[in-house]
Amino acid sequence: MTSESESSSKVSEAVTASARSIAALRALEHARGRGTRIFEDSYARALAGEAAYARVVAKAKARRASSRGAEWGDEDDEDDARGWCVDDGRVAIRTRFFDDACERWTRETEATTSARTRRQIVFLGAGFDSRCWRLGGNAVGTLTAYEADHARVFDEKEKAMKDATLTLVASRRVVRCDLERSDWFAALVRAGYDATLPTLFVLEGLMYYLSPRRARRLTRECAARSGPSSAMVVSVVNPA
Repeated sequence: MTSESESSSKVSEAVTASARSIAALRALEHARGRGTRIFEDSYARALAGEAAYARVVAKAKARRASSRGAEWGDEDDEDDARGWCVDDGRVAIRTRFFDDACERWTRETEATTSARTRRQIVFLGAGFDSRCWRLGGNAVGTLTAYEADHARVFDEKEKAMKDATLTLVASRRVVRCDLERSDWFAALVRAGYDATLPTLFVLEGLMYYLSPRRARRLTRECAARSGPSSAMVVSVVNPA
């Protein structure tokens, strides 16, 4: 019989492994270079770790070889692999979509709220997201970010980002919690979250980890627990 702690540990391991893989795909996109890549993420490779990054490069090489109908020769290297999307570019496109949404919301709320109005961005299932350190903010002094995810994710993430400088927000708070449980919002409040303020909820690559009922409940909770000028950006992948 599997105990609750063992089950939780397995989930945490799976979430962390997924976060590494997504960061590796972002790193591969960043490696394309200026003028070619559709976003910049100089932190992605460190967040992914060399093992995860090497796996993504290997998959890209295998895909290139398959398309050629032959094995790669010695002349084929990592640089050539960068032009081949392991996932048809889905993560890169999704990343840019969420980047644009975050920057647009910060601009729009800055223009429509008082200069002293505090605002919040909540990254639910934050994983190894690096937007707090790589996106540009306007009135960053009024913005606070809350990142919520499993404790194990942050155990690794905080080490990788310890010397990085925040650029999108003025401050960032880590919320270690399980979004499958009903106490996630209480953990958010303990970290300082204010449900009366304008808030952007970011749910990227999260919904398919939740049961359909929990996913619907989560979005309703976000909508009910945020102030005027709030918004939510969500990615959803259904069985089809």
